[in-house]
Amino acid sequence: MTRGLLSVKRVGARLASLPGYLGPEALGLGSAADVLVCGCVFVVASRRTGASLVTPDEKLIAKLAGSPDAANIIHTADWK
Repeated sequence: MTRGLLSVKRVGARLASLPGYLGPEALGLGSAADVLVCGCVFVVASRRTGASLVTPDEKLIAKLAGSPDAANIIHTADWK
């Protein structure tokens, strides 16, 4: 199996098919914070719903520390 990189245009097209059209917002957040877009989809979903995001993803938490989203992201070890 070979891996191919997708262009920004193709990624945008695939993300546009996500429910609630989270794609462009997630792609923007991922680009700005240098975070994987798949994690950003969950961040954007939690932002839109006002819910907390509970995740074991320490890189995501570290990269978004200091951002407006940081207050709503909880590491699984800290979740009760």
